[in-house]
Amino acid sequence: MLYCRPNKPGEVFGGVFIVTFVYSFPFSFLGVTLSGVAPAFLKKNMKIELRKPTQYEQRICKVFAEECAVSNSKEYSRRNQGNLEKVIQDIYYGKIAEVLVHDYLVSKRKNPSAPDFMIYDSRTKSFDADIKVHTKKIHVKSCMDGSSFPNSWLFQPNDPIIKNKSDDDILALVVLSNKPYMYFRTIKQSKLRKPLKTSLDKVVIYERDIP
Repeated sequence: MLYCRPNKPGEVFGGVFIVTFVYSFPFSFLGVTLSGVAPAFLKKNMKIELRKPTQYEQRICKVFAEECAVSNSKEYSRRNQGNLEKVIQDIYYGKIAEVLVHDYLVSKRKNPSAPDFMIYDSRTKSFDADIKVHTKKIHVKSCMDGSSFPNSWLFQPNDPIIKNKSDDDILALVVLSNKPYMYFRTIKQSKLRKPLKTSLDKVVIYERDIP
């Protein structure tokens, strides 16, 4: 199922009526106590299988990506991201990944916050977590399996999660494919490298570096 937030109650978004579902389950994150300590689960480097997105979820995420890209096209051009189709694709994959991670956490009764489908001004880029589970802040990153580069996840060098390295900041590293999967990790557990594409001013985590 998809969990969305309309700009206003009862608002129709992109021709589709958006509904927010609220769950109430006991708090815990991946079987750990709420002490703020990184979950022991993360040390296992488990590959977690995810379900495939439904057609409805794909449709909603596509509408969201298109609206985001068109609403902020001038700002993307200013950043030398003038390829609107590529911008839409990147936003779409990111939102699909959020939906799948959220669904996994719901299935484990972790009471996650819903994915945010609000459209913001891209000039006010935020590094806030995509999903929250009590004190844990989950940052969802996605990549497509089988692309021309090895599976990897990019980060801005000035992203606070890179600098602060808090155990409350959890990475959900998603690989999208016909059989999507993910890893939960912290920055402390991750090896940061320079990207193979040297023109990118980013830092990267490669899947091959996950034990």
